[in-house]
Amino acid sequence: MDQKVILKAKLNEMKAKNDLIRKENDILKTKEQEWKTKEQEWKTKENELKIKEQELNSKMQGMSRENKILKRVLQGKRVDRITSNPWRLNSRVKRLSRLPSALSQLSRSLANFSD
Repeated sequence: MDQKVILKAKLNEMKAKNDLIRKENDILKTKEQEWKTKEQEWKTKENELKIKEQELNSKMQGMSRENKILKRVLQGKRVDRITSNPWRLNSRVKRLSRLPSALSQLSRSLANFSD
């Protein structure tokens, strides 16, 4: 009889330890899930920032082209499209094969006005 009581006590003790281990495991799983969601949020934020950076870089390139054109306008030179190829940066200027833009029309009118 004493053995049954001892075995039941040990069984209850083991069940309690098992329950504690399960609770700790559940806590660790929820923490792991929280970390995964935070990691995913950081990745989406990083992607958003990369997209914004690309947009700003393209705007900056466009403004650089406009600045080159405006600089040529102010110098009274012909306004042609300046190539964006870095190997040909100092080479000849490419002529536009399409209708003149508003900027080139403005430069022509300024050139005619200064004559």
